[in-house]
Amino acid sequence: MKNQILTLAAILLFFASCSSPQQLSSNKTTSNQHQDNGLNSSLNAVLWQQNAAEYDALCYQAYNAAIDFLGKTIAGNTDMTVPPTAVIMDLDETVLNNSPYYAQLIISNEKYSLKSWHKWVELSKANLVPGAKEFIDFARSNDIKVIYISNRSIDMLEPTMRNLQSKGIDVNPEDIILKHEISEKLRRREMVSEAYNIVMLVGDNLADLNTEFEKNLENEEHKRAVYGMASHFGRKLIVLPNAMYGGWYDKIEEQRSKADDGVTNPSLKGYY
Repeated sequence: MKNQILTLAAILLFFASCSSPQQLSSNKTTSNQHQDNGLNSSLNAVLWQQNAAEYDALCYQAYNAAIDFLGKTIAGNTDMTVPPTAVIMDLDETVLNNSPYYAQLIISNEKYSLKSWHKWVELSKANLVPGAKEFIDFARSNDIKVIYISNRSIDMLEPTMRNLQSKGIDVNPEDIILKHEISEKLRRREMVSEAYNIVMLVGDNLADLNTEFEKNLENEEHKRAVYGMASHFGRKLIVLPNAMYGGWYDKIEEQRSKADDGVTNPSLKGYY
C-alpha cells in the first residue's frame, strides 16, 4: 500500500508543473512521510483535478452555461450601462488553478499554512481554470464589468495581478477586492451592488454565491439550501468543480475530530 501511495505522489509531482528541481529530490520521500495525517485524504482530489479530462469538461460546461446565460441577459436588456452591469468572480479554483500548491503539500508531507500559501502566490505561476478566460473575454467584450472578490489577503494583490496578466487577463487594482480582516464576502458584494447591477456570480464555493452558505450550517442544511435555489444554478449562479478543499470538507474534518477513534468519518453513508 505504501508503494502505491509513493507512486501516486510521484505522479502528482510530475503534474505539478510549477515544481522546482529541489522539489524533485527523492530524499523528501521517506518511509513514514505519507502517514494518514489528513494529507492523503486529498490525494485523489488533487490527482483528479490535474489528470481527469472530466474536470476540464465540467469547467468548460460551467463557463459555457455562463456565457449562454449572459448572452441572453444582454439580448434582453438593450441598455446594459444604466446601471452599469457586472459579474462577480472568485479567484482560486474559479479563475486560477492552484492544484500544484496542494500537490506540493502532499509531496512534502505538509499541511496548509499561510507561509507556504504566500510563497505559492508570490510565484504568480498558477494556470487558468479551463474556460475562465473565454468567459471573462466575453463579458468584457460586451461592456460587462468583471470584479473579483477573493479571500486572498490584501498583501497578495500585486502577485495576483501579475499572475492574471501573465495569463492574458487585463485587470486593474480596483477590480480585485481581497480580504482585509474577515473572510465573509457579503459586505464586499454589497459594496459592488451599490455601484453595479450584478447579473451573475461565479465561484467554486457556495459561499462565493450566496450569504446563506456563509452561515455555520451542517452540510445537509447546505444541501437543502441548494435545493431551494436550484433554478438559479447554471444561470445567475455558476459553480466550478473543486474537490480539494472547501466548507464541506471543513465540516467533515470537524466531525472526524469528534469521533472516538479520530479516524471514523461519521458523515460517510453506506447502503446498508
